[in-house]
Amino acid sequence: MPVLTPQQQAIVAAGVARADGGQIYLPLAASAGALGLSVSSVTPRTANLMVDGALLPVAVRAFNNVPFVLLSALAGLPGTAARLVLAPAPAVTLTRAEQDITFPIRLAQLVPLREKPEFPGVLPK
Repeated sequence: MPVLTPQQQAIVAAGVARADGGQIYLPLAASAGALGLSVSSVTPRTANLMVDGALLPVAVRAFNNVPFVLLSALAGLPGTAARLVLAPAPAVTLTRAEQDITFPIRLAQLVPLREKPEFPGVLPK
């Protein structure tokens, strides 16, 4: 089985990204691998990531029994910076150890902005 590059892992992770409650989730193994982080001790609610020699816990959520991690949790790791890229295609770029890894996530499709009525009707019409 061929070994994927970090950018290829990011593409795989972005391809199965999920949204729930307005939050973006990426598969833990692929997204951590893309950032060069190792994963240990995954539980139903948390996982430990080895970041700069220290184990840091991150919250995880399972979708179809696969652990996913919040994009915001990855972006908030020490030594990690995030930026939104709009051209040539929508994506989120995370930078760690001076390496840019681009996750081609279409945020508007995953978390569309929808207008909600200020005072929703009590009875369906």
